[in-house]
Amino acid sequence: CYSTVEETDVFIDAQVAAHPTLASVFDIGDSYDKTVAGGLPGYDLRLLRITNSAIVGDKPKMMVMSGLHPRELTPVQLNLKFAEWLLTNYGSSAEATWLIDHNEFHLLLQANPDGRKIAEGGPWQRKNRHNYGSCTGTNIGVDLNRNFPFYWSLVPGGSSGNACDSTYRGPSAMSEPETQAVNAYVTALFPDTRVGSEN
Repeated sequence: CYSTVEETDVFIDAQVAAHPTLASVFDIGDSYDKTVAGGLPGYDLRLLRITNSAIVGDKPKMMVMSGLHPRELTPVQLNLKFAEWLLTNYGSSAEATWLIDHNEFHLLLQANPDGRKIAEGGPWQRKNRHNYGSCTGTNIGVDLNRNFPFYWSLVPGGSSGNACDSTYRGPSAMSEPETQAVNAYVTALFPDTRVGSEN
C-alpha cells in the first residue's frame, strides 16, 4: 500500500503536469549513492512545492520532510496524501483553495531514497547507504536524523559514534549529501533573522 520511491516520483510529476500553476518540483540535491561514481544509480532529492503562482507576494511557508528514516513508511504516505488532498480539492474546497492561494507548502516526500529502496524489500533500514566501517546489512550507513548540525553529538545517549550502531551520527555534522541538501534548502527558505544570532 505504500508508494515506492519511483511511484512517489511519478506522483510528483503527475501533480505538476495536472496543476502547472499550483505545483512545481525542485531537485534540491542527491542521495549518497548518486554521488558515488560507478556505484548504484541513486536518486535526486525531489521537493514538491505547492502554491498558487498566480498570486504573488511573500506568503507563509511550511516545509514537511518525510522518509528520513526509510523504515518509517507511513510518514511518506501521509505527506503524499496531504499534497494530493490540497491539489485535488483546489477550487472545490474553500479550505484547500485558501491554503494554496495564501501559503507555500514545500514537501520533501523521500528524504532518504537510497535507504527507502532497501526498506521496500523488507529489511528495516534506518540509515542511508554511506558505509564508514566494516558494517553489513542494515547496519551500513548514517542515521541522517542524527547528522544535522544542531547539537550534533552533544546530547548524551542521543546518537552513537559507532559506525555500525543504528543511531550512528556520522564522522562530522552534515557529512552526508542528504543532510547537506536539506540543511541548505531549509536555511534558504527560512533565513535566520534574529538580531545577534549565531549559526
